[in-house]
Amino acid sequence: MRVSRCNLPGPEPASAVMEKYISGVYEGGVECFSAPEEWRAFCDDVDTVTYAKGSEGELFPVHTGAPIGGEEDDGGAYYRLQVHYENPHGGSALDSSGIRIFYTSRLRQYDLGLVTVGHRRTPFLTVPPRQARFVISGHCSPECTRAGLDDGGVNVTSAFLHAHLRAKAIILRQIRDGLELEPIVMDRHYDFNYQLYRTLPGERRILPGDELRVDCEYDTTRDETFIAGGLSTDQEMCHAFMFVYPKPALVDCRSQPELGSYLAAMGVRQGAGGVSGPLLQKLRLPFVEDATVGDRLSKDDANVIGVRDSSVFKEIWINETRMDLHEHMNRQLDWSNMSLVEGVEAIWRDGPQYSFCGAKSRIPIGQGQQIVEPTKYNVWKQSMPRTCGHTGEAGSGYASAPAIFLLILIQCLYTFVVE
Repeated sequence: MRVSRCNLPGPEPASAVMEKYISGVYEGGVECFSAPEEWRAFCDDVDTVTYAKGSEGELFPVHTGAPIGGEEDDGGAYYRLQVHYENPHGGSALDSSGIRIFYTSRLRQYDLGLVTVGHRRTPFLTVPPRQARFVISGHCSPECTRAGLDDGGVNVTSAFLHAHLRAKAIILRQIRDGLELEPIVMDRHYDFNYQLYRTLPGERRILPGDELRVDCEYDTTRDETFIAGGLSTDQEMCHAFMFVYPKPALVDCRSQPELGSYLAAMGVRQGAGGVSGPLLQKLRLPFVEDATVGDRLSKDDANVIGVRDSSVFKEIWINETRMDLHEHMNRQLDWSNMSLVEGVEAIWRDGPQYSFCGAKSRIPIGQGQQIVEPTKYNVWKQSMPRTCGHTGEAGSGYASAPAIFLLILIQCLYTFVVE
């Protein structure tokens, strides 16, 4: 469930546009993809509250808060509640889900902002079948943080990692001047049924020029066809949401593989006469740098095409072979060949990326949309302090039960031998 504040870019008050949707035919809500254009245009990019399966709610630090209402909203603000259902068999049920928000009239010192980093929601987030481990990365470029953050940067108070059923690990990395710092959040045992905001044991500072990277590791050993990214739980995502202060202009800093390198990794040529088809036209690909739609960043591919499985690639044709991309990926490529898999993974993960950098209402920041090369960096190496509470997980101070048992067993054996 997502509660999103509606942000109107124009000078007219929000009430002039949104008040008509409070009652009448819209009172009971509508299906997401048939919602009025204003809902999708103005209420879809900045979440105030997010709930996912397993969450126990979010408590902000006492010196921070999310502002509600205010003069900028002509005395009021409009919010949209969006509930996502996974109902593959078309069953019927009565749902009474909701979100309870607690607020105070005492203004807190800092306004919180929510920044989304990671991979765009797109079928070009692609995971091959029959892989025990395949890593996809989403990048927030140094150019974007340089343009979207003030000189002093922002402090991260908590972070929420999100992917779907095949994800088994997610890491939110921070890179500064070619050197990786300690990961902001790391979950080596990601579970879709246990998603929550993780309050950091100590706030982390992100400075202008830092690069952020979300690495998502997937397991598709039970899948016979490749998995495409998208909105459904049967598809995949790779995101991290961070609550930060002071509230920055930046709200969206994500990427997806550049089309030419994405195709070249699989032996497909993009250039003149390389590929064609209606999907490329719908998604305005190949990508043109700094291209916007009505002075806004392009929507996520998945938001343009709706819920579609990997068969969406049947709408991309390889002109040289007259084969569609879906058939090429499933029949022409041997995903048991680890040299092929590792080469594809490396290019999709670390090759050229389409970078998207935006403020609320998809207003571009800096160059907005551009092609970037991810930073080559020195990997952070974790020290191993001599404490029983260390588990090898960044930001964690608790050992698991098996780790504690092993330490006790070693200590007992050591005592027995010495004595």
